[in-house]
Amino acid sequence: MELAVHPSFRKKGLGELFIKNLLKNTRAKTAILTTKADNIKAKNLYRKLEWENVKEDFYPGQDPYVIMGKII
Repeated sequence: MELAVHPSFRKKGLGELFIKNLLKNTRAKTAILTTKADNIKAKNLYRKLEWENVKEDFYPGQDPYVIMGKII
């Protein structure tokens, strides 16, 4: 699943709301995600929500990504 907030709706807390609601009713005890390594705004949001880097410099294609994880 891929999630993104349209640029005209950013800085309104929607990304945080999406993530919290997505994880709220899960039975899983952990979650992982990937984001581009240069996507500083996304990484800052995930860190604010207590996600941690699991692996840096992950290359599923040409661009580097970061794998982040969280205990729910």
